[in-house]
Amino acid sequence: AGGILTEIYRDRSLRLAPVDLAIAREMIDEVRAFKALAGFRGRPKGDLDALAAAIVALSRMAEDPSIAEAEINPLIVRTDGVVAVDALVKLA
Repeated sequence: AGGILTEIYRDRSLRLAPVDLAIAREMIDEVRAFKALAGFRGRPKGDLDALAAAIVALSRMAEDPSIAEAEINPLIVRTDGVVAVDALVKLA
């Protein structure tokens, strides 16, 4: 989930980076807004495997001492992958 609704409802999941695929999938399951991506009411399913892989890849940046911070906003979950619409990486 994103935007102000994440802040209002505190609908998020946090872990220390880096995370593996199993942890990324747990995190996705914890965010209530992501239930809609599971094919709710006959809608197409979002590619939650691609979302988990993106979480893992972004979390691995925490191990790189040359990176001070990184974010993707928004990350759109499609039926066939994810799309990073905007991203920022600040070097240390």
